[in-house]
Amino acid sequence: MVRRNETELQHDIITVALEQLGQQAIYHQDFVPEGCWRTLEQSPACMEVGLGQDGMYDCSGLVISALSYVIGRKPSEWPPDLRHTRDLWSYASGGTVDLGTPFELSSGDLLVMRRRWTIEGKDYWIPAHMGIITGMHDQGLPVLLEAQAKVGKVIERPVETIENILGVIKISELIEFAR
Repeated sequence: MVRRNETELQHDIITVALEQLGQQAIYHQDFVPEGCWRTLEQSPACMEVGLGQDGMYDCSGLVISALSYVIGRKPSEWPPDLRHTRDLWSYASGGTVDLGTPFELSSGDLLVMRRRWTIEGKDYWIPAHMGIITGMHDQGLPVLLEAQAKVGKVIERPVETIENILGVIKISELIEFAR
C-alpha cells in the first residue's frame, strides 16, 4: 500500500465520499436490534448496518466507508470499538469534551456535531453526528458532506451555525490507528 500524506488522504476521502451523494441515509438505531447501539453491542447486526451495503449509510458509516476504501480495507474490517460517532470522538479526543477549545477546520477532516441529552435532570452534551468537511463557505463555516437521516440521503450542505459543533477530528488521528 502506498502511504499518502495527510493532504492526499483528505482529498481522496472527499472524492470517495462524494461518489455517495444521493444514496440513502438512515438512522442507525432504526435498522438494528432494539437497543444495541445504546448497550455498545458489537455484533455484526449492530456494527455493519449503515456502512453502505445496499446503498444505506448512517453518518459514521459514510465516514468509515470512505476512509476504509482510501486505506485499502473493507468497511467491515474497521475496528468495532470505533464504529459510531461517539467512539470516534472518544478515541480522537481522549474522551474529553471541552467546548471552549478553538478548532481548526480543514477539508477532509471530520466535523462532529453535539446533542444535548437530559438524564435525571442533568444536561449532557454528547457527540451525536458527523460528516466530512469539503470546504468553507463565504461565512467562514464549513461545507459538510454527510449522511443526513433527516432528509433521507447523503448530501453536501453549508453549516449555518457553530451552535451544535462539538469539534473536529483530524483525519491523521484516525489514519494511523486504522492502518
